[in-house]
Amino acid sequence: MLTLCVALVTGADVHADISHTCVLFLHLFLLQLPRDAVAKVFARQPTLVCRPTQVVSDAATAFLQLRGLHPTRCLSMLLAMPALLEYSPARVAAHWATVDAAASSSAVWADQLANLAPSTVAGMLLKSEQRLARLALLASVNQQDVIAMTTALNLSEHEFASRFLQ
Repeated sequence: MLTLCVALVTGADVHADISHTCVLFLHLFLLQLPRDAVAKVFARQPTLVCRPTQVVSDAATAFLQLRGLHPTRCLSMLLAMPALLEYSPARVAAHWATVDAAASSSAVWADQLANLAPSTVAGMLLKSEQRLARLALLASVNQQDVIAMTTALNLSEHEFASRFLQ
């Protein structure tokens, strides 16, 4: 795998049986991801080569088309957290919808989300539904100015309960 990634970045010739990986690379490349970006995705998430090509391609396509996210930001998030391609597109889209709705509930949270590093936003999409539900709960009681989105998601169950579920 590392040989393939190096070959993709450097343009070197590779003479191994890598047909599945090449097809997967081609699918991602056809999504207009730069060659070095595709190589980084494989290097950071080598298990992608074990997944069916069409599944990864569909996940990448769906991710790059998340509503309300600029494709450049999507690409930055994908490069920071290629594990997102291991999840179903429906799950990632639902998680994004939850985060986006929470951010839309408050100018403070909207500003926070807009200024978070792509890796942080990508990490938010990997949180459990239970943790993401915290955002809707906090928004429903107008606590967006009290706690940052990322803090709300990262508090332990005990800490969150003691602060907000009294």
